[in-house]
Amino acid sequence: KKLNLRLAFPKIYELEQEYGSLLKGLILTMLKNSKGKKKGEASGSPMGKLLSFRQGMGQLCEALVKQYEDCIHLDEVVESVDRVGEGFSIVTQKMKYFADELFVCSPAHSASAFLKTLDPVLSELLGKIQYAPMAVVGLVYPKAALGHIPQGFGYLIPSSEKSEVQGVLFPGNVFPGRTADDLFMFRVMIGGSSYPDIMKRTKDELVETAEYELKKRFAINGRTVTEFLALWPNAIPQYDQEYAYLKDGIVYEVSKFPNFHLVANYLGGVSINDCTSNAQAAAEKSALA
Repeated sequence: KKLNLRLAFPKIYELEQEYGSLLKGLILTMLKNSKGKKKGEASGSPMGKLLSFRQGMGQLCEALVKQYEDCIHLDEVVESVDRVGEGFSIVTQKMKYFADELFVCSPAHSASAFLKTLDPVLSELLGKIQYAPMAVVGLVYPKAALGHIPQGFGYLIPSSEKSEVQGVLFPGNVFPGRTADDLFMFRVMIGGSSYPDIMKRTKDELVETAEYELKKRFAINGRTVTEFLALWPNAIPQYDQEYAYLKDGIVYEVSKFPNFHLVANYLGGVSINDCTSNAQAAAEKSALA
């Protein structure tokens, strides 16, 4: 109810502004995209396709590590950042580094902690950005245990249902090779801003919540083959009405340093597409480009 559509989902906001109706914009954009689509291709958002890697998104990270291994320093916590001449000093618990240009890609609460020396006002603004927690429960069932095989890529649950489950994804329907042919995977998202205490639940409690949701909708009669759980205490930055004022202040403070960039999902949209676009824009503005 407090979400700022323009800031959280800029592409969806643009559709509504261009066509006067979100539904009309979605339909017309999907029709336009479908004309050039090959048979059997998976449709994603109205603005593009759903894409991934054979071993999942981690494959991209592994490829980047392999290519830039000598430049990546693991197990170092940034303690402070300060201005040195036209550049920056970055102090960790192990070393002190100097850089001509700085890109900060950490979450707002982390960046707030180590940017206090550089810009106390920016640090305070970043510290005020709220995050919603999310628990992701993966459940894999034999297809024979399902009353019917789900279609599509998943579903969202409206807040009016007052459910701790925010949505469910069907990864195998979109990306081949996620499971064996006789298995079906569900990825259940539990939590959100209305359920801040979700991180206090045990694994068994979260799995039970996920199973209840699935059995209610898909008449499942059987046990899981495997389960997995990922906990994200600070999963989704909240683009609420207060955030609109915070963002203006953040943008102003960052503008004081022409070779300083904030690139994260708390600015410019929360989706992977938004993050990729923002990172590319920052790289193009770089003095080193």
